Amino acid sequence: FLEQKLRKVDMLSTIADLETYHEYIAPDMETHKIFRAIRKFLPNIEKTLQESSNTTLLQCAFMEDGLVGNEARKQAAAFPNFAWFEQNGCIQQCHNILPLPSIPKKVILLDQERALIALSSAISLTNITFDWNTYSLKLKDPMKGKSNVVDIRFLRDNNAFMLLALYNNGNMKVWYLPGDCNMNRRRSDTFPNKAVKEIECINCIPTNNLLKPIAAFDVDYGVNTKQPTLHLAYRTGEIKFIEWRGENKIFVPVICEPLKTRMTDICILRKVFERYYIVCNKNGDICIFDTRDYSNPRGVEPFKHLIETIELTRNELLLICRRCIVYFSRKSINEIDPLNYVLHESDLTADDADNAINCAKLLYINEHKHLLLGTKKGLIMFDIETRTKVLTTNFNEEITCVDIQLLDRAKNKYVVACGSNAHKFINLFALRTDANGKPLLRWSSSSKTLQSKHAAVDLQMPPYVTLKGDKLYTVQYDGGDEATLLAVDSQNQLHRIDANGHTRVYEQVPDRITAITQYGEQAFVGCANGELIGLNLNATATATVETVFATQPIEFLQLLNEHTLIAVAKNEFVVYANLNYGECKRFKIHHKVVRCFRLTTGKMLIVLASGEFLILNECADLIYPYRPRASVSIVDCDFQNNQLFNVTQHYKIEPIVPIFMMHDPRRYLF
Repeated sequence: FLEQKLRKVDMLSTIADLETYHEYIAPDMETHKIFRAIRKFLPNIEKTLQESSNTTLLQCAFMEDGLVGNEARKQAAAFPNFAWFEQNGCIQQCHNILPLPSIPKKVILLDQERALIALSSAISLTNITFDWNTYSLKLKDPMKGKSNVVDIRFLRDNNAFMLLALYNNGNMKVWYLPGDCNMNRRRSDTFPNKAVKEIECINCIPTNNLLKPIAAFDVDYGVNTKQPTLHLAYRTGEIKFIEWRGENKIFVPVICEPLKTRMTDICILRKVFERYYIVCNKNGDICIFDTRDYSNPRGVEPFKHLIETIELTRNELLLICRRCIVYFSRKSINEIDPLNYVLHESDLTADDADNAINCAKLLYINEHKHLLLGTKKGLIMFDIETRTKVLTTNFNEEITCVDIQLLDRAKNKYVVACGSNAHKFINLFALRTDANGKPLLRWSSSSKTLQSKHAAVDLQMPPYVTLKGDKLYTVQYDGGDEATLLAVDSQNQLHRIDANGHTRVYEQVPDRITAITQYGEQAFVGCANGELIGLNLNATATATVETVFATQPIEFLQLLNEHTLIAVAKNEFVVYANLNYGECKRFKIHHKVVRCFRLTTGKMLIVLASGEFLILNECADLIYPYRPRASVSIVDCDFQNNQLFNVTQHYKIEPIVPIFMMHDPRRYLF
């Protein structure tokens, strides 16, 4: 029931109904604890349900510990014909999402509870909490469906907000938002309420300033008056500005000659240092103009495609561009000096020539200035002072917008909101402190990358890449129940994921990966060209490469222990009885190898798809080949408690008895 409600309605409505009927659902203390655990669990799996139509809520609950996992096991008993998988550990992403009708272009966090989100042809004022008692008012948009949103900005006026939106037809609209836009609701069947009044646009911009199509705009605050000023760049290349009068709630024109930039197709306008305009057009050309004399002493800048300007102090400025970040001081911005690059294009694109910055925000962590960069490869936390990447995410999509909001909580320091071009929702997650409350920079759902032999190289999943299954993943249990997954993605990249969701990515191999295996800290990768590559999973040492099959790919690999490896091709397999010496023995086969096992006596068992199996001794000598009397086709098998279990293509499980432990196999094999 909860899953269907989450899919058909939304998370907020589901939680509202749970809270409304709380006393009926959980009348006693025991059920109250289960209720609270499920209530806390639901927001963390909404993203999983949204992305996968085949995943069930019960499957997600099975992956949880504690009360949620226990309740899932009870409910799963009603489905005896299903196979259920469980894993102890922090598998689920510890963040929430906000489903949207279309892909987000820009997000602005007004406070800890509300966000403005610009979509393709609409603007959403959204409640980002999961408070069942509230929902957000709507904006009445006269341009909805008629023109696409280009940019949104907001400014504060006493206890209220003003939202300004620019559309691609050159029109601009303004909304006046009260300080508290939330209204009470009791149940989901009254939401959305058609009687709810939408916030109307206000006519506060002089008509003369709207006669020509607007191409870009910016908002700043006067040094003396502290009143907002709206700067408008027109498609003609002119720039004008108007000032806000809070007492009348209207912008008034300023008697001043417009700045004629002689630039066409302006797309970004920024006012910096209370004096300079930074203008960028659609071709990526960037020019800096002095508003005192309208001069442009620097001409067209060598860097291109401005994304955002960030003032670090009153005298320091960063220009965030698609491929680089440039530093200016109040003095150097008007001088022709060598450029001071904080981030070079070569550093940004070192691992991916297509990588680029789409958005950026400034934040302070441990008294250090950091940039949160939304790129085509995910989010990057960049330390401005050390000029290094200090944190990355493993998002599988291009980030289109990002914003941050300082939190007043003990552990979570910032809430981060970001959108992507791959999904119709906003991701909400947190930058946290450690368990003792000390400042520590990490995501609420952390992921790591393994450094290669080249320093500071982040190897991450490209956009839209997925992990493959079949024979291209292997699971190893370390000590107890915690599992480590080794898997290959659709771009031929090798990933190692531990039980806490931490990911390590390895350098790409020269050919297509066709098989993998791991044991302890060792791993081997088989390639389509017949090469065998050895890796140490916890080190950055150079991988070893050996050609095992000259004319055919490696189809199957199995590390039986730290010394014994079996590599299989189409019509032969190779056994390394001792990897330290590199010696191997080859065997011809006519059928596919299904699996290999190491027996308690030290012998090796190789099972073929034809139902045959071979027993080899510790030195890889063949001591017994078994061939079944009747034709059979083995799909998979397992060896447990000294007994072999075969699964045939007709979904039958056939145990092979008795056990494989005697010295003379002829005494007990059929």
